[in-house]
Formats: sequence, C-alpha cells, structure tokens
Amino acid sequence: MNKNTLGIGILRYGFVFVFLWFASEQILHPEMWVRLIPAWTVSLSGLSASTVLILNALFEIAGALLLATNLFVPIAAVLLSLHLFGIAIDLGWGAIAVRDIGLAVSLLALAVLSRKE
Repeated sequence: MNKNTLGIGILRYGFVFVFLWFASEQILHPEMWVRLIPAWTVSLSGLSASTVLILNALFEIAGALLLATNLFVPIAAVLLSLHLFGIAIDLGWGAIAVRDIGLAVSLLALAVLSRKE
C-alpha cells in the first residue's frame, strides 16, 4: 500500500466516523438536534422537523456506508461536501461554520483523490 492509498483510506474512515457519529446522535437524541433544523426546510418540504432530522441522519448513514465500502467514493464525497457547505451557510459565519467548511473542502479533496483516471 502506498502513502497516497493510505492517506485516502485515513480520510475515508475519518469521515465514516464523523458522519456515523452525527447520524447516530440525531437518531438517539433527536431532541438535541431537531431545533437545529432550519425553518425553511420544514416549510419548503412540508415535512415535520423531526422527519427532516431522520432523513438527514439516513443521508449521512448512506454516505458513510458508501465511503466505508469504497463504493462511489467521489460521488458520496461530493454530496457530503455539499451537505456540509449547506449546513455552514445556514449556520452563518462562526467557529462551527468554519470547521464545517474545512471538512467540506477535505471531502472535495477526497473526491478528487478517489477519482479513477
């Protein structure tokens, strides 16, 4: 295994951990997370905030599973990156948004590095 393959694997599994942790927290402790669901997603979708939260958790689990199984990594990484950019934009400028932007950019790097030539 060369260092690039090792680095990509470390990135993939780091993000698997991050997204599975957040998704499991949303499912196990929805009361802590449902207040973070933007009102515009509820009004635009017509779904309850709780339903949007569960759908968000399922999306994050699906993305994590794709990364963990090394399937469609570039696509999963781009979608998860866009997801994090959306969260960062919705949060407004601050420490959490800056962190999420860093993670989103790292996911874009993973997408590029994982692309088959």
